[in-house]
Amino acid sequence: MQVSILTELWDIENDIDSIKELFIRINTILKLNKRYMDYMTVDGAPVKTDFQDYIEDRIKDISQIDIITISQKRLNDNLLVTANEYLTGTIPQLNGLVDSFYKGASEGSWQKFGDLVEGFLYIHKVTEALSTSETDYNTLNGMLEPFVNDFNIKLVMLLEVAEQRDSLQIADIINYEIKPLLENFNVLLETTIDSEVVRDDLH
Repeated sequence: MQVSILTELWDIENDIDSIKELFIRINTILKLNKRYMDYMTVDGAPVKTDFQDYIEDRIKDISQIDIITISQKRLNDNLLVTANEYLTGTIPQLNGLVDSFYKGASEGSWQKFGDLVEGFLYIHKVTEALSTSETDYNTLNGMLEPFVNDFNIKLVMLLEVAEQRDSLQIADIINYEIKPLLENFNVLLETTIDSEVVRDDLH
């Protein structure tokens, strides 16, 4: 099969043993060029996740792999937009979850809470990545690190009371600590996206 990334083009054998070498070479090229993999196409079909599994399942039949890369700035733009979309959809739902926990929390409420925690952890991961990135956004300057630290403290508080299954404290922390923090941060994200992100090609 033939592999292309940026200006590089080479052939590899269609066997499982070649896959590890393939990804080592791809990662080396990305690092040297300060680029990131956005997705790949395998014989014209776009693949956005589980790259290695996808290739392994079709290893004998693949003719061409093309690696599509993006810059650090575009990667961060994508992260900002995705975080904003998540928060815009999630924040309005917090009131209903908080009410259910004040009333004692059903099993369904606990399931929604688990999904919410996963989302919170995603936001924390995204903001940590942005805070350590070389790409600067004027609107976010000086704002990301305090948010990351504050959000981390509140997440720890939330997870600690969750272990105790204390529904009232969970409701209080979400309602009075986390929700206002996320609302303010989402306004900051929207301002940054509107002024510093080109959205036409995103999503």
